[in-house]
Amino acid sequence: MVPSPRIFAAFFAFGLFALGPVAAALAERDEFEDLSDQVSILVVGREVVAVDALSGRPIGERLEIEEPVTATHALGLIGVAVTPRRLLGFSARTRQWNEARLRLNDSAPGDGHFSRKLALYFTDQQIFVFDGIRGRWATLNLPPGEAVADLGLGRNVAAVVTDRRAIAYSTSRGRFVTEGLFPRRARARLRVSDNAATVFDSDRLLTFGAQGSRWVASSTIGFD
Repeated sequence: MVPSPRIFAAFFAFGLFALGPVAAALAERDEFEDLSDQVSILVVGREVVAVDALSGRPIGERLEIEEPVTATHALGLIGVAVTPRRLLGFSARTRQWNEARLRLNDSAPGDGHFSRKLALYFTDQQIFVFDGIRGRWATLNLPPGEAVADLGLGRNVAAVVTDRRAIAYSTSRGRFVTEGLFPRRARARLRVSDNAATVFDSDRLLTFGAQGSRWVASSTIGFD
């Protein structure tokens, strides 16, 4: 039996009615995420407080005894507070704090690097990326003697070049991907856009895309 045009029309109208609130919510979220700054970070007594633009509600993270905040930064989806013991990250998506611990005798993380979705820090022992989509830190250990030579950050990709490896992180996969570098005379050249990273290493071109989230190597012979 073939449904009548009236039944088709009824189902179509119901679909529009049911999907209307969903579409409106998605449009509101997209418009919200296009704002330049969605998080404010404040230090109030022994708490670090984040206020996100959508809810306007303060969400605090308790500081430990004698744990001073040395720096704060907020951009796009994320806010970060730095102490001598921890990196504290807040995401407007999850509306939660997440921490990454510094190691004993680790160097200070120094100034971070930021896009609207990602924050990138490093010490002499670790690399840290805060993912504003997932609301958590990803950490990669650096073995003794491995030093960061260059780094870059885009909307969806963070990349680091050391004297041994090319390292990338993407918001689509939420994990680090590494590729060993060949011995060379000159330092590898790194370029990072919103969704990709490229490294010129000796006679190879390494490319990393946010969606594929893997390093792809090709010969640089023929490249100027």
